[in-house]
Amino acid sequence: TTWIDALVPRMDEQCLIQLTFNISLTIVIDGVISVPPLFDNVCPNGCSGNGQCNEGVCQCDSDFFGEECDISANDKPDLSDLSFTMCDVIGDKCDNITVNGINFLELDTLTCHWTVTGGNTLTTLALYVDKETIICPSPDLGIYSLSVSNDGTNTGNSLTFIKYNSLCS
Repeated sequence: TTWIDALVPRMDEQCLIQLTFNISLTIVIDGVISVPPLFDNVCPNGCSGNGQCNEGVCQCDSDFFGEECDISANDKPDLSDLSFTMCDVIGDKCDNITVNGINFLELDTLTCHWTVTGGNTLTTLALYVDKETIICPSPDLGIYSLSVSNDGTNTGNSLTFIKYNSLCS
């Protein structure tokens, strides 16, 4: 990679910033605000080299996803932390757990896999927030290993989650 390869995405990014905040860059024709054609091919991060820019929106190559085409279909989600690692149903709101990580895809097959100590796994649909955040509905009381899959099957790393009732002994 040359210094020019590193510079081009930064220039694109600066162009997008200027376009967003500098109203003088817009063109008004018959009362309609538009941007100069120059900006039609400026996309976030240059589509990461995995897609084509079309009117400022990345059209990802097959097997690549995300606003910047920066996530491969083969990339498994990598979890970093949970909004709760332990949740008491008596005092906490435990119905949904926010999961932070990377490589989450906005697909119908984005799923949370709750494996209870002992081996059984419950799979639930995840709510996509962005490529670094999802929400998983939590299961019943227990100690779980939570992992996430973009395709409904292949999971990345897992994190421990404990849901308990402090009034029970």
